[in-house]
Amino acid sequence: MKKSIVFGLIGLLLVAIATTCVVIQMTADDEPKPKETASKKTKTTNQKPIEIEGEDTKEGSQSEEAQKEKEIRQVNQNLIAAYFTYNSTEEQFNHILPLATETFQEKMKEASGMTDSSVKSKVVSQESYYNQERFFHPTVVNIVTNRVTVNGKSYDQTNYVRFNFTSENNHWKMEDVTITPVAQ
Repeated sequence: MKKSIVFGLIGLLLVAIATTCVVIQMTADDEPKPKETASKKTKTTNQKPIEIEGEDTKEGSQSEEAQKEKEIRQVNQNLIAAYFTYNSTEEQFNHILPLATETFQEKMKEASGMTDSSVKSKVVSQESYYNQERFFHPTVVNIVTNRVTVNGKSYDQTNYVRFNFTSENNHWKMEDVTITPVAQ
């Protein structure tokens, strides 16, 4: 009987020790070790910036980005006026074409055929949001309310309008547009 009690206590002691070791091991893996953290900080602070092209400075690239944003915002404003201020759909079409890429112009020509002057529109209000995340193909999202007049009767409509831009012949032009009506 004494042997079974001794073996039972030894077994219980081994289980307790094993459980403690497992718990210690699990908590040790979750916490970063101070020596590793210090060496990682040293490695990241020792890195030097690499110049990719010429003597481009941070200020130069910021002013270039600001200039690009200014140009895109101006083209965006012109597109909003072209899309939502017109006395005929033919006039609208003619104002949009110079602001669009050649590929988009072809799409518009295929879909055209409307030359009705009984439809008119003008911008009532507009909010624009420039997306800086996409460097080579910037996007501007607009919320536009325009007053549409059809056969003398007017109504206001609001749309989300997203223009995607690309540079073509050193000018920013609309590459694509998505117009989503907002329910009122």
